[in-house]
Amino acid sequence: MSEYQRTFGPVVIKFHDAPGQLVAKCMSGHFDCRGRIGNACVWNKDEGKARPLPSDMVTPDWCKYRSSAIRDAEDMQND
Repeated sequence: MSEYQRTFGPVVIKFHDAPGQLVAKCMSGHFDCRGRIGNACVWNKDEGKARPLPSDMVTPDWCKYRSSAIRDAEDMQND
């Protein structure tokens, strides 16, 4: 079981069996990052070029919104 936090970019998931661990994904269930087009990301640090996403949809480090999405989710769970 997991819990979802809505963020601007990637979907941030907190798994109940891994307390304190947040995972950013480009797509999970019916939640989807708007920067994902097919199997590529258009919201990356190399603006203008779509970059392929991993098959597990775990948000890569090169995502320009990954760190802020995780930070936002941390702030939400602390409120």
